Amino acid sequence: MMGSLFSSISGLRMHSTWMNVIGNNISNVNTVGYKYQRITFKEQITQSMGAASGADMAANIGGKNPMQMGLGGALGSIDTIMTQGAITTTGNSLDIAIQGEGFFTVKQGATTYYSRAGNFLQDNKGNVVNSSGMILQGWMGMLERTISDIPGVIENPETQIREATYTIDTSDVSMIGNINIPRDLRMAAQMTSYIKFAGNLDSNTPVNTYAAATPVPVGTATVLPSNYSPSGFPSVTGGNAVSQGTPWADPATPSPGPTNGVRDALNNTCFFFHVDPTNPNSAKVTPDHTATMTVYDALGNPRNITLWFFQHGVDYTGTGANVRPVWDWYAFDTTYVQGNSIYTGEPDYFNCIGGTNISMDLADTGVVAKAANENQEVWSAIWFNQDGSLASNGSYWGAGAGPIDGYAMTSASMTGSDGVIHYGPQLFFRQLPNAQGLSPDGAATPWSIVLDFGTPNSWDFTNANNPVGSADGVLRVNDNNNTPINSALPGLRDGVTGDVTGSFQIIGGVQTYVPNSTAYGKEQDGYRSGDLIGISVDSVGGIVGQFTNEKSITIAKVALATFLNPQGLAKSGDSLYSITSNSGTARMNVAGQGGSGTTIGGALEASNVDLASELTNMILAQRGFESNARIITTSADMLDTLVNVGR
Repeated sequence: MMGSLFSSISGLRMHSTWMNVIGNNISNVNTVGYKYQRITFKEQITQSMGAASGADMAANIGGKNPMQMGLGGALGSIDTIMTQGAITTTGNSLDIAIQGEGFFTVKQGATTYYSRAGNFLQDNKGNVVNSSGMILQGWMGMLERTISDIPGVIENPETQIREATYTIDTSDVSMIGNINIPRDLRMAAQMTSYIKFAGNLDSNTPVNTYAAATPVPVGTATVLPSNYSPSGFPSVTGGNAVSQGTPWADPATPSPGPTNGVRDALNNTCFFFHVDPTNPNSAKVTPDHTATMTVYDALGNPRNITLWFFQHGVDYTGTGANVRPVWDWYAFDTTYVQGNSIYTGEPDYFNCIGGTNISMDLADTGVVAKAANENQEVWSAIWFNQDGSLASNGSYWGAGAGPIDGYAMTSASMTGSDGVIHYGPQLFFRQLPNAQGLSPDGAATPWSIVLDFGTPNSWDFTNANNPVGSADGVLRVNDNNNTPINSALPGLRDGVTGDVTGSFQIIGGVQTYVPNSTAYGKEQDGYRSGDLIGISVDSVGGIVGQFTNEKSITIAKVALATFLNPQGLAKSGDSLYSITSNSGTARMNVAGQGGSGTTIGGALEASNVDLASELTNMILAQRGFESNARIITTSADMLDTLVNVGR
């Protein structure tokens, strides 16, 4: 009978502990990232009342089971159940929920903790911390501190992101550290290195009125520079481009001034792009297509570029399948500065910086000439194959060993911030000394941009010296070594195309073809400087910064820790866990990799407590406690009866 008293006492103790666990679960029903606990019981020691014996068939005696009497129960385990909690949106940019396995890693001093609670914020130093001031751990991008080099000016170092394309190396776990995002973080400006074009130049466009069908004699004023060589081949055979009448751009000489922006061999008496090339006040010509875009110098100053395209007929060197549409192109610096005579915002001869049959003296650009006879480079036209793909991308002709009268075509190449090599003609900019209102203020010069009209390969051409099929009758135009990407194929359709996309319409009672050209600057890689104005978190733990220059980059990546036995972690308060010998070591991963879950920004993981189950368990715990208490009172009554028997 005394055994029943002790057994019931153990039962009271067990159910009291169960009620404590239930109370803790219910109290944390709204705690962020809380994982509920489950309690299990086990039987305590038993008292043997009789041993078991086996059957004896010879003696005709059956077997007996053991007789044992239990002496109560004991606590088996209190387990943390790591099931997924519900995801609730909060709108707070630094709230992060984990969908799947893993824990956030936070540090306080040298001590590391782990948590599922993702309610983070920034402190006054830019550290991303939890509510207890512990710093979130992850991989940071490379931020540089630059100091102003303006003489006589002393500034505090400013934290800047130098490029928007930097990568964060998450393969090295030794690089995991505090995530710190200064509130005054600034992205440095990046100058434009390329413009990628797309769209179409309708090959059925009628030849422009001002495009000459035959070469204009040297010394004669003409509207378009290409008229000195209508096919796009340079009129430099046998000598210097300037002496042959080819116009040239001179970025080192201010304009208007002693010389024009695009100069010629006529002693400044030819004013290109005007219907009367001898009169700079006459009306300007109308191109067949116009494209405009904004680019940026090294300081983030915006510069506007306008491209004019003129249909100039077909390549006269080709016949039959080798006839190719030819388009002239001209680039103008149409940046507008109020009251300035150069940056007027409108294309004109004095702000033309490159185009068909215009030469560029490499010495003026700051580019070191490859050979003594290659100082003059002449930009070519744009040719299209008959399938509408590019045959030539407007690159420049250079004097030297080449297939056409000693001239070879060479494309400039530029690896953009997108990691892609862009080929095409290269435009050069210099800050003109008298360009009031647009100061370079230390911007890099000369500054160049590659116009990526698309990727040509190579094509056969025919003239008197180069019949089709001859070894030197293949023009290669897509890199500095004149090596085609694939000499057996026409150009790629990855840029401007030369398809027929217009339609016939009745205009004034006459059926007229209306061309449809859509070529445009699809992308460029420059931008202004910008200040951090917002933060968000992506699905792979990237903390993405939004800047006032409309650029967004991943500034840091959150490190998630996974364990072989997450239930082996020890609770440390503040919704934190610590490693134990039974949890295993932390394996650090990027979200979504190595078995870790993904992250959801602007959201939190709710507690996984099932309130209905806890209320049910509370009833069971109460009944169990009451039943054990009743055993004690009943046993006491029985003892009283036993005592009274002796009276």
